[in-house]
Amino acid sequence: MYPYNIKNNSKPIPKLNTARLTISADEQTLQAMLNDAINDENRDFMYYQALSEAMPDSVDGEIVKSMSLDEYKHKRIFEEIYTALTGEQPTISVVETETDFSDIPAVLVNRLFDELESVEMYRDIMSAFEDNAIRDMLFEIITDEQSHADILNYLIHKNSH
Repeated sequence: MYPYNIKNNSKPIPKLNTARLTISADEQTLQAMLNDAINDENRDFMYYQALSEAMPDSVDGEIVKSMSLDEYKHKRIFEEIYTALTGEQPTISVVETETDFSDIPAVLVNRLFDELESVEMYRDIMSAFEDNAIRDMLFEIITDEQSHADILNYLIHKNSH
């Protein structure tokens, strides 16, 4: 298995002081963005789980499976931040995951752009917080997503020839 998730540095989420938010987004917009992030990560987790089983090479399947575990970790981090910010549990949508993996290179290209889109949204979320512990957790998610994009580039190249 690809060496993801080797260390388990689960740090407790500090109590958030909403007055310490940098208001680049108002609190309601930030809540909506966090809820979207949670649902996106949940969808990505399930999608990568299914894709890992459809990959033609078992090693590539394990790489994709490790990416799904990262997505699950991201979902949990966003849930903790959301709960700390709002005092409520987020609304998680039940989604059907696409299972048409007949064109693996095209699937991987679509996933690449989804990962890069997530990075942009997560940067916006990160800029709303002044608390360094929260920013560090968001930075970890962003770097994971960028790493996923790199891995997807590799898999696109490998599966296109």
